[in-house]
Amino acid sequence: MEDKLFTSLKLREEEEIVLDAGCGDASVAIYLAGKMKGGRLHAMDVLEGQVSAARKRVTEEMLKKNDEERTEVIVRQGDYHQLPFEDSSLTAIYTIETLVHATDLKRVLGEFYRVLRPGGRVALYEYDHWSGSREAEGMDKVRLYGAISGNEAISGNDRKNGDGQGLGGMLGKVGFVEIQEEDITANVKPLLRFFCYCLYLPYLLVVGLGLEHFFINTVAVVVNYRNPWRYVAVTAVKG
Repeated sequence: MEDKLFTSLKLREEEEIVLDAGCGDASVAIYLAGKMKGGRLHAMDVLEGQVSAARKRVTEEMLKKNDEERTEVIVRQGDYHQLPFEDSSLTAIYTIETLVHATDLKRVLGEFYRVLRPGGRVALYEYDHWSGSREAEGMDKVRLYGAISGNEAISGNDRKNGDGQGLGGMLGKVGFVEIQEEDITANVKPLLRFFCYCLYLPYLLVVGLGLEHFFINTVAVVVNYRNPWRYVAVTAVKG
């Protein structure tokens, strides 16, 4: 998936300034930085624990490289609802399974648009929680505890009516062009199936004890697999 993500960003030979919005432990950021030729990659996460883990990993990996082949990786704590970057200062932004935690998706995508330079690209690799007319069984708790229950972009009439706008539609609303959405569910399904088999018994225990708030990722894996779902790769350009 990292290779596909790198290709979809269409990074050029010239210096790039890239943002991983929701970097976790920075494993994806480190991999992509290894494929870039110079430039800078900002790895950002809102959780202090993830930022600490990411800084440790980046330090360890960067020590293995020579200065000549090193892409600078800067780990910082920040919220993608209010990005700490100047207007038109980045050349590319990507997310992998992080937008589900947005409380205001339109604002997040608007921030992506603001900080990208004209011609800059976004690549969003996410489970599709934003389109379709059928409310999946169990998704109410995933949305509640995953912090997306207040997201107007994926609740209310738009989602109930199933207008199919999805992430691509939201990107268009904030000004992005050349929007492409690829369904890569078939590529992701084997891994999700494996996780579901491993987590099904813990899931039953978590639900039985009412502990969903503490183990929402476990719940989300099983709920996603048991219901109709899609995994999409969405790309777009700032015009």
